[in-house]
Amino acid sequence: MNAIVVGLCALVAGLMLAGVIFWRRDLRRRHRRGRAGIEWAELGQVKGERWPDGWRGIPRSEGRAAAARVEACTRGPASVGPLLEAHMTTTDRNCLSHWFPLILDAGLPVPRTEIVTTDLNLFGVLEGKPPAGWGDFLARLTAAVERIGLPAFLRTGQGSGKHNFDRCCNLRKIEYLGQHVYNLVDWSYTVDMLGLATDVWAVREFLPVKAMALLPCYGNMPAVREWRLFVRDGKALCHYPYWPQDALQEGIGGPVGAASLFKILARSTPELDAECIRLAERAGQAVGGGYWSVDVLEARGKLYVTDMALGEHSFHWPGCPNADTGTDRQGRRTRREKDCPLCTVRVHPHG
Repeated sequence: MNAIVVGLCALVAGLMLAGVIFWRRDLRRRHRRGRAGIEWAELGQVKGERWPDGWRGIPRSEGRAAAARVEACTRGPASVGPLLEAHMTTTDRNCLSHWFPLILDAGLPVPRTEIVTTDLNLFGVLEGKPPAGWGDFLARLTAAVERIGLPAFLRTGQGSGKHNFDRCCNLRKIEYLGQHVYNLVDWSYTVDMLGLATDVWAVREFLPVKAMALLPCYGNMPAVREWRLFVRDGKALCHYPYWPQDALQEGIGGPVGAASLFKILARSTPELDAECIRLAERAGQAVGGGYWSVDVLEARGKLYVTDMALGEHSFHWPGCPNADTGTDRQGRRTRREKDCPLCTVRVHPHG
């Protein structure tokens, strides 16, 4: 009898899952076929204007050093406004609205950042049905862009869609903000089986990084010097270049130049390693410990903490003994059975 009940429950669960998958695939197919007749003027893009030319370089202006602003809070969690404070208690820890105010308050170097939250269901824009309140949301996001300045780096609390760099996170003109929001909602909907949340948005300073190359298959994303570190309870376990060579090869569109580019991006010194570890450990301590990935980027001769996520949800270089087998926020496996040429030789003594 118990076996029959279990079997029936499994059958019902399987049918429900199949229904969700079919519905999502059908929606993707319909909104990609002509974009469901969406009027882009309504979504914030001026009709008749063509998509801007591809990315042509990264500004080297001095800009302001690492000071950050968050909408409704100016100095981290000690003075977080009621809206953001309430949101921090309800959102998951991977969300930027959780960890960013904490590392900001701890004094870590971060890009200037404005956070905008919304309770709107933005997935309706994919069907050409912007929710009531869409105009107000876009106006608040526009105000945040004006405070940060252009170019700006646009993302949700969960991610940036950086593999579609020009279309998602690389905001160069304010009139294309609505289009970028649409593209990020589209990315959030399709990158994960159940979709990633779009209730938190961040407009960030576009750091004046030195691009070693552009990756055309990733939407002209600049390949820059950045590193991923893993910390547990505020102690670094390991770190390595952010982009594996096979990812660079995919971004270039072929094997030519990938190995040389990887060597340039992976070049390091003991002093640089020590500073990356110091920042990552401070970030891990600021969020109260636990297992985290911390991304560090080099710009203008300085290191900035740009992203964090729970370690079990973060992509780990293949074969690292510190990796927890699982999947990252995009559903990719976080550990594969191969040798890790860099990560395993850079295990921190605390590990």
